[in-house]
Amino acid sequence: MPSKNILYPSVPSSTLPLLYLSGLLRGIERNMDAVPTYPATSVKRTRNMLQSTAYSLPAEILSLIFRDAIRAMNLPLFMPGCGQHSAGWFILLWVCSRWRDIIVANASIWASCYSHYPKLQAIFLARAGRVPLVYRVNAWEPAISPFSAMFYTDDLTLNKFFAATPLEKCSEIHVADGRGNDVTDHIFALAALAGKSPLRHLRTLYLSTWQWNWSGPKAKALTEGSDIAPIISDVLEDVYFENCWTVVCSPSIERFTSIFASGNYLRPTIHTFYHAMKLSCWNALTTLKLVNPVGGSYRDDVTQQQSAPIAMPSLKDMVLIGYAPHIANLLRIILWPQHGTKLRVRTIVGDGPAQSLRDEEMILDLCCRPSSTTSFQSLSVEHLGHRQIADRTIVRAWSDDWSSRTRSPPDPDIVVSFGGAYLPCAWHETTIAATRACGSSHIRLLVLALLPGDHQKSHTPWEQVFLAMPNLRVLFPWKRVMASIGDVRDDHPLGTEFRKRVVDFETLPHANHDAYRFSQEIC
Repeated sequence: MPSKNILYPSVPSSTLPLLYLSGLLRGIERNMDAVPTYPATSVKRTRNMLQSTAYSLPAEILSLIFRDAIRAMNLPLFMPGCGQHSAGWFILLWVCSRWRDIIVANASIWASCYSHYPKLQAIFLARAGRVPLVYRVNAWEPAISPFSAMFYTDDLTLNKFFAATPLEKCSEIHVADGRGNDVTDHIFALAALAGKSPLRHLRTLYLSTWQWNWSGPKAKALTEGSDIAPIISDVLEDVYFENCWTVVCSPSIERFTSIFASGNYLRPTIHTFYHAMKLSCWNALTTLKLVNPVGGSYRDDVTQQQSAPIAMPSLKDMVLIGYAPHIANLLRIILWPQHGTKLRVRTIVGDGPAQSLRDEEMILDLCCRPSSTTSFQSLSVEHLGHRQIADRTIVRAWSDDWSSRTRSPPDPDIVVSFGGAYLPCAWHETTIAATRACGSSHIRLLVLALLPGDHQKSHTPWEQVFLAMPNLRVLFPWKRVMASIGDVRDDHPLGTEFRKRVVDFETLPHANHDAYRFSQEIC
């Protein structure tokens, strides 16, 4: 790798002497020629192959040459005040002429090159051949020229960048921060190209904008399903939508994310979302994250989705965040493997004890989906807050009993967080609903990470909690719960026989009978 001492020399504040400039060029050339694994003949012969030596050139070397070298040497591209090219421009042209074969063979160089040196666009596109490019528009790239008229010139530059970039040749498209052309322009442009033939190079699609930017007739048509702009690619692997939406079709999708920051803006209905998901193949999907993905009111117009679920046989991680009725519909239309899938749900339930309990029971039943091959042997219930609108209860479930063979809890198979309700149901009602959904007869380990007030006997029906778990063997915190139960007769359901059968976490000395500390291990 070229020496940083040569790429970043100390330059006097006065005018750079001509001898120093020529020596600098020779030094850079010697160090570049010293790289033994990138001969020019090999690059010319294999530059159109994705796995060529030139294509695997580390991006750090390219960044040193094209992003930092000129600026770090204090050599401006233009002479201040006169608009003529300065020494920095000629160094740049020399580097481009010497290394352009290697530059265009790297997929990540297009965006950074255009960001700082847009006049070289024609050279790079002409020499790129079939090598895929990377298209990036965000708050940092393309950079605003210090000689531009700021926003007006910046918009013109981004419009030219959007119009001049062959999107069908891009392996990565990254649009964020609401800068430049609206995401709907990119969606319809990609859909128009995919309508002719599938995008053969596109592997990563990242579209993000501010929530108030997702508006207008185009966005409304996409979310309502009255218009469809499918992005079709055979190799698309990673899809990220934030505050925007469209249909993607690819058999290779491994990661899919759809995030809407607020429920007050345009979002697809559950029917539009379902039919859009049905258009693609999800056999390769491993990660799914949906945050407020579907629209509609909180409860009035939400009907239970009864369509056939969409199979995702390779799913490993699924995250769902939103209102309980919408999350319930998503759980109904997705079919994930019963073993090996980590499910994370954070939902807002209805107000009042009765409605919040109904929502919690519905979500827990859909998350656990009891079957002949699935059972949960470990259960944790954590209660956070006693306030009327800040109360939150978190349920965690494991498919095995980990108390006897590990000193710290493994990652739970299911995590469900309930909150957002005014006057929610009590924590023990959530616990009973969770034991019923997980299969009460299989639970052997129960962890209660509760607040001090939750152990008060007058507020806790302990019999109702524990009698639902006949095979319970390990309880935490055992001493606090027994103190809350108090003295009972030997023949009481929670008497001598129960206390012999259910033991404390003696195998976990780090817990030290402290519910708060142990809850931190689980969180």
